[in-house]
Amino acid sequence: MQALRTPAIWLFFLTGAAGISAAGAGTPAPRELLRPSAASVPLSLDHDDVLATGNQWIALPEIAADDGAIQSFNVLSMHEHGLLQVNGARNAPALRPTLTVNGRQVALHGLRWSLLGYWVPVAQFRSGGILLTLTYCAPIGARAAFVHVSARNLGSAPQRVDLGMEASWGSLSRVIYAAMPMRGTLDAEPAPWLNQAQMFRYGNAATEFAWVLSHPGADGRLDLSLGERDYRAHREVTLAAGAKVRMDFILGVGLEEYGAATHARSLRRMIALEGARAVIARTADWCASRGRTTGRADLDLLMNRNLLFTRFYAWGRTLDTEQLVGVTSRSPRYYVSAAYWDRDAMLWSFPGLLRSDPAFAREALAYALTTQLGDTGVHSRYIDGAVLEDGFELDEAAAPLIALADYARATGDLRFLRRHRDALDVLEHGLLARRAASGLYRSVQDSQDENRAQQFMTYDNALVWKAFQDLSYLRRQLREPR
Repeated sequence: MQALRTPAIWLFFLTGAAGISAAGAGTPAPRELLRPSAASVPLSLDHDDVLATGNQWIALPEIAADDGAIQSFNVLSMHEHGLLQVNGARNAPALRPTLTVNGRQVALHGLRWSLLGYWVPVAQFRSGGILLTLTYCAPIGARAAFVHVSARNLGSAPQRVDLGMEASWGSLSRVIYAAMPMRGTLDAEPAPWLNQAQMFRYGNAATEFAWVLSHPGADGRLDLSLGERDYRAHREVTLAAGAKVRMDFILGVGLEEYGAATHARSLRRMIALEGARAVIARTADWCASRGRTTGRADLDLLMNRNLLFTRFYAWGRTLDTEQLVGVTSRSPRYYVSAAYWDRDAMLWSFPGLLRSDPAFAREALAYALTTQLGDTGVHSRYIDGAVLEDGFELDEAAAPLIALADYARATGDLRFLRRHRDALDVLEHGLLARRAASGLYRSVQDSQDENRAQQFMTYDNALVWKAFQDLSYLRRQLREPR
């Protein structure tokens, strides 16, 4: 499977193409079938691919398929208008799992991957008689994530095994379209209020941010041989034949050091009380419950993996204001990451949200009809609604009306429609301002975001026709005369 380098909103097959092609093949459309299970689904990856996982608070977009390293991770920041991304030093990954067997460090490569619930990555690696398993989990609602590491001795004799995690704190980048390193002070010291944990902090005159690596049951120290802010946590045990050891490396994020430490501590307590495997299973079950099935495993993997990708990478909550915001992608591998486009959010991502989680879709739609309403149709905006890249695009101006009608038909939620009644006038007037004497509607840029000498475009005008049909439907629901 290709690495996830497409925008987070590449989801056309969820509501249209998937249902049509499945039905055309003699298989019921996805909505007519049972939910998929959270069972493990194998992946086929190239060595230079990456995997993405995360939740509404934290994104891990670059888990290396070859060795399991977390190249970077990020959070959303309203103050910084986009993403804050943690990077390792000297092109090193931010976090890298390590394995030492009988005193010899083993280079991890060629990991075999699968997904739980279509979203929780699991890697396996075998060296000699040791089977290593890495599970990357961001529990729903946690401002934290963790890597659950286990090693089993498959041999007939005892073996010394050292499980570790290396952390590198090289820079903090602001990501709006592309990653730009921020100027500020970086430091590393023991985490407050939490033993067996290291805190990594960033600060300048305007921004503070911190993250914590917690490693219960393991030793940790700054490794000055790697760098002044590089850290290694590890635990060495002797495994009898057939025995297994487990460890958890917990990553917490916060606005400052105490927030990061307490978020890591909350997840650490959850794992201690319930067990890591139970937390992982609950996360996978939650993800699978939002999915669908076509009856074909290959289509289910493609469909549900992309559905969860659009849920967690086209939408997320800002760490500082806790507001749900829409973005082109939370992955730095997309060439215009962390900006808002009406088309991407309302035409491409929203239909999948609506059919998998109507309550979440309602919140996403409310964001489009409030924070982003004033400049609807303008090419690109920041997550707070301010204009990022100018240029009117007719298809984007039509997008929120189409999404709102889709929501109203699917849910019958007249209360929401009445609450956002004034937005109908704003959106209608925005379209009518582009009407020419011919009855066609003008656009400055096309649906590929390119300036065009031609003012009128067939696709855009077809969408406007659809938007006015939908507007008429919405007016009827409100019992308005027009």
